[in-house]
Amino acid sequence: MPYAKCRNPERIAKRFWSKVRLRGADECWPWKAGLIHGYGAFKSCGRNETAHRVAYRLHYGIFDEQEQVHQTCANRTCCNPKHLRVGRLPPEQRFKAFVDVRSKSECWNWTGTISGRNDPQNGGYGSFAIGDGKAVRAHRFAYTLWRGPIPEETLVCHSCDNRKCCNPDHLFLGTQLDNMADCWRKGRGHRPKGELAFASKLTADQVKDIRQRVANGTPRKEMVKKYGVTRQNVGFIVRRESWAHV
Repeated sequence: MPYAKCRNPERIAKRFWSKVRLRGADECWPWKAGLIHGYGAFKSCGRNETAHRVAYRLHYGIFDEQEQVHQTCANRTCCNPKHLRVGRLPPEQRFKAFVDVRSKSECWNWTGTISGRNDPQNGGYGSFAIGDGKAVRAHRFAYTLWRGPIPEETLVCHSCDNRKCCNPDHLFLGTQLDNMADCWRKGRGHRPKGELAFASKLTADQVKDIRQRVANGTPRKEMVKKYGVTRQNVGFIVRRESWAHV
């Protein structure tokens, strides 16, 4: 019998189920008491456990303590035994359990691990373990799950500027230049320099070539013709009034 080593196991079961909102056989049975990380929390026999694990044990009996109990409904508060499974769920199903899904226009925040909380530049993104010790950013997994494959060398950007958001309607594909341009349009960060500037026609190597050729006596009008820029821009480059960082 579950909790056979504890005193009054029947009393424990009665106390547990009194904290569960019992509904239809196929509906979720939400936990009504305290929560830990969104899961129901229950204490008995001197130990704290998540409520859905206790529900599984009370209904099905003792199981390997090293095994995980998952809610197939992705509702962390659910204690309906019909919604509980032992073992590792597919990544797609595990992922959905960590996304706070709301309306299409709202952000769907990641409720799992957040990477680099103290790194304002690169941190603050959701992190999702996909197995074999590997983890990916949650919003990239969300895009793949709900939109499709991500081409190589392509970023998944947020239109909402919320790094924890996994709403596919708030995600779009782009290059690093697209991301920088979006950042600048929204008034965030520093103005991108050189070839990262979204209006740039030149690369750093081309700027170096212009300066070297003009210094060696090549007429500036030839640089204008070769690179498709104005004579004024060539002058700015030569005098280092632009591209000063190169």
